[in-house]
Amino acid sequence: MNQNRRLAQLLFKDNFMFGAVMVNEEICRDFLEMAVGFPIEKVEISKEKSMIYHPEYRGIRLDIIARDGQYLVFAEVKYRRDTAFGYPREAVDHRKQQKIQKTAEYYLFCRGMFDRPARFDVVEIIGKKIRVIKNAF
Repeated sequence: MNQNRRLAQLLFKDNFMFGAVMVNEEICRDFLEMAVGFPIEKVEISKEKSMIYHPEYRGIRLDIIARDGQYLVFAEVKYRRDTAFGYPREAVDHRKQQKIQKTAEYYLFCRGMFDRPARFDVVEIIGKKIRVIKNAF
């Protein structure tokens, strides 16, 4: 891949977006607000490893963990260049949903937050269009 691509040519799946933009909380918040189209009060970038290891589901990664009012939101991000092979949200099938839910429960249990209300969203990216599907499952 050409490393000298212009900013306008970058996609969400490019390493730059998550390797450079997503390490600075202020820049990350500004970028996410621009992407989702609503204000975000605060962004905290975790210093933890990005992988949450559930004994049964090693390797399942919780893409985004956020707070929305009283809810802790676990969002799965799916990207596709176009819809030739279906919509990105379709990749979050029942089996994947169960794995995400179990991993989120394990995350909450390990942090003593098991009584906190949770919500599961899907962030669907098609090309440069972003859609947040709240309460997706």
